[in-house]
Amino acid sequence: MYTKTGRGRESSRRVKLPYTRITSFSLQDLMSCVAAISPSRRLTWWAIWVVAGMILVAASSTARAQRFLAFSYGVRQGRMAELFAGPPPRLPGGFEPPPALCDRPGFWKGVKDERLFSRMRGSKVVKVTVNKGGSSVSLRVHFADGSSAAFKPDQIHYQSMPRKEIVAYRVNRLLGLSRVPPATVRVFTKKEILGNLEGSVWLKRKLSEEINTSKDGSISGELSWWIPKITFLPLGKWEHRKRWYQWLKAYKRMPKRNYKMAAQLSVMLLFDFLIDNMDRFSGRNVCADSSSEHLYFMDNTLSFFPRNPHGSKATHTGLYRVQRFSRSFYKKLKALTGKRLRKELAKEKNPPWNLLEEAEFKMFMRRRAYALRYMHRMIANYGWEKTMVFP
Repeated sequence: MYTKTGRGRESSRRVKLPYTRITSFSLQDLMSCVAAISPSRRLTWWAIWVVAGMILVAASSTARAQRFLAFSYGVRQGRMAELFAGPPPRLPGGFEPPPALCDRPGFWKGVKDERLFSRMRGSKVVKVTVNKGGSSVSLRVHFADGSSAAFKPDQIHYQSMPRKEIVAYRVNRLLGLSRVPPATVRVFTKKEILGNLEGSVWLKRKLSEEINTSKDGSISGELSWWIPKITFLPLGKWEHRKRWYQWLKAYKRMPKRNYKMAAQLSVMLLFDFLIDNMDRFSGRNVCADSSSEHLYFMDNTLSFFPRNPHGSKATHTGLYRVQRFSRSFYKKLKALTGKRLRKELAKEKNPPWNLLEEAEFKMFMRRRAYALRYMHRMIANYGWEKTMVFP
């Protein structure tokens, strides 16, 4: 096998071993692998195998050793969840997790989204008020039937792009969620908005300068169904973050009373990574209902960036904080394809702009693939029962 070269050095012909799944391993197999390696590299490989053997011996169970051996194969094939899938886990102390997280895609508070769309698109405007807070233009439109909606017009502020709120709502539906309020497109006349606006002449002049109007004087924007009562949760402050970060670690104990909130935070961080929403913890954007138990994923206009395949710094860091996931969310994420996303976006008829540019679409699909790979790595490291703990 070894021959002398012209310079007196020893060379060897490399033997390419077939790539197969490891089912059993014996000492004879180990020796045959070592024999195929040149003497100059044999010492290094011996050291690697010794360290690997020490890790396997230190493993506390056979299941961990199997996960260690199958890690490379499973991650490359993207099948770790299937390799180690099992029944839903039982939390210690006899605590049974709730059957669902109260998400019903296509419905908002028990009412079908299409019914809300028909009211927002066709109702007559009777009053317009300005929403306080924030650095962009946000209005509340009151309709004649008694309902109201939040309106974000096409404007000069770069941090607010109304079309992205509509895309976030559509992605929310595809992922089996009902966290983003129903959002749709509507084109108003200038008289409908500025004519019914309550406020001083100075305010009307200021808004007319910040709102983009078309040549025919119309104002395009995004309408979101109005939520009457919202509670702002200070979860972005470090004194709270350092607590709920521990709830999402696979190797930490989680209090029973925090189970539901931890499940929602896990989904929220994954959702923000997918749409690349870096604005979640920058202000009062972590919202819940009046009971402070049901989170809303609102204000998604600063998202879907076309140059972040691994997410922005904020969303990437948020993704790596999550080691416990929702099984239903994981299933929906695997089923989300580019074809399904295009079909869902096509349900919004005649928008005045492209809802999602091609570069933004490609980056979203790359972040989806990255998130799945990350979830597979967590399953390989800690096992299915310690990672897939939420419904």
